Amino acid sequence: MRDFYAWELQQFNQNRTLSGALSRTWDKFGACWKYYFSPLLTIPLLALPWVIRSRKIRLPLIVGAVFLAGLAVETWTMPHYVAPATGVIYIVLAQCMRYLRLWRWRGRPIGLAVLRAIPMVACAMIVLRVGAAAAHVQIEPEWPRGNLDRVAVMRELDHRPGQHLVLVRYPVRTGHDVDHEWVYNEADIDHAKVVWARDMGEPGNQPLLRYFNDRKVWSLNGDQSPPDLQPYPLSQDAAANRASVH
Repeated sequence: MRDFYAWELQQFNQNRTLSGALSRTWDKFGACWKYYFSPLLTIPLLALPWVIRSRKIRLPLIVGAVFLAGLAVETWTMPHYVAPATGVIYIVLAQCMRYLRLWRWRGRPIGLAVLRAIPMVACAMIVLRVGAAAAHVQIEPEWPRGNLDRVAVMRELDHRPGQHLVLVRYPVRTGHDVDHEWVYNEADIDHAKVVWARDMGEPGNQPLLRYFNDRKVWSLNGDQSPPDLQPYPLSQDAAANRASVH
């Protein structure tokens, strides 16, 4: 949590400078463009210079401009923050498509052909993504999918008998990514099949080891991929205490 808030403070301080604000604004609008438009729906925007001249579309454009102005001063922005303006986005897109439909080149209705191609390409992309998911082929960035290494370790421990305690360490020298987290638990921790905890070192781990004395203890490097799950090396005193309990 300390590292996470230190990162947020760095982003905030960067946003207070002119160059930092411009850079972050570019990043924010780039992420939103990729999420809501992508190259496919950017094609209708070619007709935007003609659309903005229409009085009918003036109100949605004003609403969208005010919304974007408010978004620009936000320090942190994710694409779903733009969700309230989704209606405005697609009103403008639909109007752009109406204008694009009228485009002609040497008497040929090229605008109509382009518009017919857009839904066909969109449907093909859906088929591609569904097919990739069915074939277990990764075609999207790994980060939004979550910590898949943790899923693999959890699946392995679910098939092992008994209950388990996993002590996760993050070596300082690796600069751990705070979005790649391992340590979180079920609401009823005491009865969970697997309990996850931070490795606090031999002395700091003793209260936890005494409390969960009936569990198999494992050690894991949270920055190693694929993960290498190893039995936790108990000290002689800790091993003797656990043996006496059993």
